[in-house]
Amino acid sequence: MPTERSLGTPATMRFSVALFSFLLNLAPQQAWALDTTDSIIHGDLAQSNYLPNHNINPDSISSFGQFTGIQVVLAFSMQNKIYSLDAVNGTLYATRDLSNGGQVPFLVTDLPGCYDINPLIGITGTPVIDPSTDTIYFSAESYILPSQAGKGWQNSTYRFHVVDVVTLQERPGFPVSLQSHPGIHMQRTGLSMVNGAIYAGFASHCDFYNYTGWIVGMSTSGNILTVYATMGGTGSQPQDGTWNGGGGGGGVWYFTLFFLPYSELSISLVGKMGGAAISSDRSDRIFFTTGNGLKARDNGDVPSSGRVHLDTFSEAIVNLAINPTTRALTQEDYFEPTAYLAMDQVDTDLGSGGLVLPDESVFSGTGVNGIAIVCGKASVCFVVNGDNLGGYKMGTAAGDTIVKVASLFGKPEAHTPSKPWVYDPRNRLRAYYAVPPNGKMVGITLPASPAVNKFQRLVFENGQYYLASNNGGVYGYGSLSALPLACNALSFGPVPIGSYLSMTITCTVTTPLQVLGIILGGGGVFQSQSSSLPTSSLATGSTFSFPVIFNLTQYSSTPAVQTAVLNLLTNNTVAGFSAEVPILVTGKATSSNPIISMSPLQVSFPWLIIPYASAYEGSVSSLVISNLGQNILTISGYAFATGMYTNSPNSPVTNVTFTNGVAVLDVNGYFTSSDLPPVGTFIQGGAAVTVDLLFNTTVLGSYFSTLVVYSNGGSNYAVLTASATSPSVALFEESSGTSPSNWTTIPDCAFPTAGCATYIDMGTSSGSTSTSVVLRFTSQGGSALTVDKSKPPIGGAIFAKNPDTEFTEAFSIAPNLSATARVLFQPPIPVLNAPDAQFTALWTLNTNNVNFGVHVVNFTGTAISKKAGPVTANGNALYQYLGCYQDSINVRIEAKGYQNANQNTNGLCQNQSYAAGSVFAGSEYQVECWLGNAIPNPNLKVSDGLCNYQCAGDPSQICGGNGGFLSLYYDSSRYFPSNGMINGVGIVPTLGNYSYQGCYEPLTSLSVLNNAAESLEACATFCAGYKYFGTEYGQECYCGNTLGYVTVEPETDCNMPCTRNQREYCGPHMIFQTDFYFLGQIVLQYRGFQDLNKLNIKLFFFNKIIKQPDLNKLFLVSKIIVKYQDLNKLLNFSKIIINHPDLNKLFLSKIIKYSDLNKLFFSKILIKHPDLNELFFFNEILLSITTSKLSPSISSKPSTSSAASATSSAAPAWTYIGCVNDTTTARALNGLSTTSTSRVTVESCQKYCIGNNYPVAGVENGQEFYCSIGLFQNSSVGQTGCTKACSGKSTEICGGQRLLNVYSYNLPYTPAVIPASFGTYKFKGCFTDSRAARGLSAHSFTSTTMTVESCVAGCQSKYAFAGIENGYECHCGKTLASTSLPTNITDCQSLYAEGNSTEFAGASTRTLVYSTT
Repeated sequence: MPTERSLGTPATMRFSVALFSFLLNLAPQQAWALDTTDSIIHGDLAQSNYLPNHNINPDSISSFGQFTGIQVVLAFSMQNKIYSLDAVNGTLYATRDLSNGGQVPFLVTDLPGCYDINPLIGITGTPVIDPSTDTIYFSAESYILPSQAGKGWQNSTYRFHVVDVVTLQERPGFPVSLQSHPGIHMQRTGLSMVNGAIYAGFASHCDFYNYTGWIVGMSTSGNILTVYATMGGTGSQPQDGTWNGGGGGGGVWYFTLFFLPYSELSISLVGKMGGAAISSDRSDRIFFTTGNGLKARDNGDVPSSGRVHLDTFSEAIVNLAINPTTRALTQEDYFEPTAYLAMDQVDTDLGSGGLVLPDESVFSGTGVNGIAIVCGKASVCFVVNGDNLGGYKMGTAAGDTIVKVASLFGKPEAHTPSKPWVYDPRNRLRAYYAVPPNGKMVGITLPASPAVNKFQRLVFENGQYYLASNNGGVYGYGSLSALPLACNALSFGPVPIGSYLSMTITCTVTTPLQVLGIILGGGGVFQSQSSSLPTSSLATGSTFSFPVIFNLTQYSSTPAVQTAVLNLLTNNTVAGFSAEVPILVTGKATSSNPIISMSPLQVSFPWLIIPYASAYEGSVSSLVISNLGQNILTISGYAFATGMYTNSPNSPVTNVTFTNGVAVLDVNGYFTSSDLPPVGTFIQGGAAVTVDLLFNTTVLGSYFSTLVVYSNGGSNYAVLTASATSPSVALFEESSGTSPSNWTTIPDCAFPTAGCATYIDMGTSSGSTSTSVVLRFTSQGGSALTVDKSKPPIGGAIFAKNPDTEFTEAFSIAPNLSATARVLFQPPIPVLNAPDAQFTALWTLNTNNVNFGVHVVNFTGTAISKKAGPVTANGNALYQYLGCYQDSINVRIEAKGYQNANQNTNGLCQNQSYAAGSVFAGSEYQVECWLGNAIPNPNLKVSDGLCNYQCAGDPSQICGGNGGFLSLYYDSSRYFPSNGMINGVGIVPTLGNYSYQGCYEPLTSLSVLNNAAESLEACATFCAGYKYFGTEYGQECYCGNTLGYVTVEPETDCNMPCTRNQREYCGPHMIFQTDFYFLGQIVLQYRGFQDLNKLNIKLFFFNKIIKQPDLNKLFLVSKIIVKYQDLNKLLNFSKIIINHPDLNKLFLSKIIKYSDLNKLFFSKILIKHPDLNELFFFNEILLSITTSKLSPSISSKPSTSSAASATSSAAPAWTYIGCVNDTTTARALNGLSTTSTSRVTVESCQKYCIGNNYPVAGVENGQEFYCSIGLFQNSSVGQTGCTKACSGKSTEICGGQRLLNVYSYNLPYTPAVIPASFGTYKFKGCFTDSRAARGLSAHSFTSTTMTVESCVAGCQSKYAFAGIENGYECHCGKTLASTSLPTNITDCQSLYAEGNSTEFAGASTRTLVYSTT
């Protein structure tokens, strides 16, 4: 199998569909060059997605060629980050974060409920590369100002970016703003470059607000060349000045791509993988499709030519002309289905699919030079004339003017010359033969692939393929082994049946070897003997040849292309080369006689909905009549049979009759054809005729007829099947609880076209438990009920349990059946005493029931916290949580302390504080309580994760953390964090540059006394220049530079108001201290200088310069700390820290200039240089230089921790992912786990996990480690609080409480799979199970060497069902209990079989089931 490489997980994120591959030539100046196999756009410009230049032979997928040169993959993320990765090993060559320039990604939480992309929206549409200038073009969503993030969708905007393909840096003058209506629109199509201009399509966020579809054309210099609106004029809704009024819809969406098979093999994607680009086949025009309009009805019901201007493009195919000079866009042609009004109402968007322009040299016909193809949400594809799209109702009987219409869904997207590949978010990567053997899709075994989200696609490059996962990883697939032989492929061409042809394969040896033999497939028509191979050892450069015979002397099938792979087996002297060399062999079996063929054998028609048949003019399908022989085939007659037909002369048939050119194909006249070739029609050898068929009736029922065609090449037949049914009817209901029984009907919208809202209260939750609501659709009509629109809640406290499997778009429910979807409310556990918090989410749904209407289901839930301590009159907790603070035994945040031993809780501490009249109450070290009225210094506030000690009296509460961390609460009736004020008389925490130290006695050691300073301000003024000042008895003021013996008194003793200011305490004994002197906005703390004026210091804060010729010790306290003996010049910005006597180590985060700098340590950056005059750098880039030039190299990000490191613990084979949240009920890493109080290290965890074939390892709480194949259970990276030392190595960090440090394995490994079958036992799926009610209960056994094979073997003698669970359990049964329900396959992909770590073996309460039925 091809090797999978995880090319890295730069961050936890959703990647956009943009993945490119380039060839980097290792020239001295590192020049980029375009290789013939590179991908520089989404697919190709015509969006035909026939990509023959990527030279992948899936028949030889087990032996990919060796990578050469340096190939680069470019990845663009929803976090507005760009990465340039080595295509072979994932080395990071360059990265750029647009957020550093203020372009933070758009937060999905700013929308009222749209989760197609979650939680961020950044770079969505596939970028385009101009290889002539090495330039990348793309658009990114952000905010007008970065400070507006989280403050509403109205503040978002799009910018057009133009960046260098090597450095990823912006070209001069970019980015430029694109959007004139911030917040409304979304750019999801891939970008196209046509005739020097870049075009992109815009739609909206989930049909919200008064959006309009746009096509925007940009110049390479950043000018907006043209903007074309899909809705306008009198037919659209006029704007009314609000965000919701006006607008016409008609968005340019592009969810799904598709194709018509071009050749034997193809690469494809299906599902809502989106991002298809604007299509173009010439430099003077582009094509695109639109979605539903919002009451925009220019055409109404009046036929119109596509050449007549139309203002409102609803469900349309549009051709716009490009002005060759200005690049402006004007309407040239369009097609709008006759059913566009009905499609609007039920959300069956035509524009959900991109538009394909197949190669005109292949796809053309009489009067049609080229075609265009588009498929929509209704599973219907339209084939139209690319040069005359068809307008509206311009066909026969006011029908559609089209080349063909077909009922298809999820068609392939990209192609290589021999097999189709399929990828979607639910079923992952699959590959099939494009020409189905015997009419069946035959799969190809591929390596396991990761899960992805919507709007992503494969990228192919020179024999490899790449994809991005939903956990932020970029994966590459291909063989790392070289081929020991270079052999020519063999094509026999046409060979007559009954004869044979011999040809020769010649091979050149690329490494010393011996040829061992031949393995040859192809069903026996290709023949070669091992005896024809050389037997001696062969040297590099030598050649040999051997014959292959295409033998059709015993061939009895119809003429067809035959393909096989011949594998030469080798014994190589040098390691690193493949032991098999695949060679593709093809030939075509031909016949001189005419031979008739019909396909498909069964022609199925879409359901005909009564009474809507007139709107759709019946149900259409087609068949193909082919001549497989070489001589002319003549059609001699037609007949049909309505009973059993065996294609023999004795089968009863009825001759087909023609009325006004229409052929009647059954006794009722329901099946007809208006273009059945007349009797006597000639079909040339190898040619084919497509016949369009129509099924139409007003009588409900199911019907079939067998069409028989007679010719001089024999007879053949096809069965026509169709059904006429009544419309779909939806019964929509909801029920609360884990076992719903009482259902409440949610009615249809009173006005379906306007939509409606429903409100469901999900109750309350403490966070440790969840509540749920079940939605149910019941199909009560005569035809299947289809979910046409579904935007489930994802990622928040209220979320759909299975958004990828329940009520997905295109989800179908057969008549008289029901389907359900569960919504859960599980908020984060609120902090103690937190006010009740309300959470909201919504699910937007619509069906193909025309009376249903768009339903916006609004969910609300309330998070209830645990309450402790004093309560207010209305029953709420008085003390509220302020945060986790760094306390000190030398200077306590709050002065008074209690040792509550094993009784300590936050409630007890708060009661003690309330009794003492204190505003603040804090718990620490599990057993301590600290009280006081001092407002804590905000600089002492730390991450809440550092407060992780359980209270001695209540393990469910947090009482501080290791290292002197204090869990601090405040009296909400007296202190107000928003303004930092305490109501009533209180202690002033800071005064000017003085800070309150505490209540002390006596103050007589302070030598200077003023009996008339009657306020703190007056005393501070009097004592200016002294280190200490103190107040006593309301008006006495003391000053001094030393503090003698004093004792600490309770804070409650310092409660005497100042004489002049009754809102301040002035004693009896209060001391303030300072070493701080203010100059402008900078604070200096120093020793050895009594007069700052003598220092001649010039200080300018932010973007200015600090100069000092001779400064012994300088401490810049306002976010800047500098310590150095002789600092010539320092250019600094905010948040700069320098601390070393001789500048051996220097920590910065912006720009510094200095004449002699040995080592610089920057924030996330290491720069080394012996004599560096000037450095300019950026975050997350490492520079290591020995000359005056800079060259890139790669390193993992160093930790900023001074005590222990999480990231630096990663072995070279591992990449540190980040700090991840975890719960005991739903593990983020759900594979193996173990615990040790003394032996856990990062290395031991990694070794244990990869030793058991798990590529993801995580350490938690100092003594636990976990293994998995990925992150699960809504876990997310970027948490804080991973600070706990490892039990086996105190210098390493091993997560925190309910927090994991997670690492990902970089090197190749063998991914686990779910075996498809064993003997007669086939894989049935993943099912729920429980010990109380086993799904398979007849027989069970366990084994420490359990495998799927051994489980099946243990059941097969007596039982039809076998199930493997929990890695080592096997359960057998004659039937599968109804209590065992099918569930997502990923639920069974957490544990491996105990006896084979390359097989998945279910999970706890999840069984992989195999059956003979």
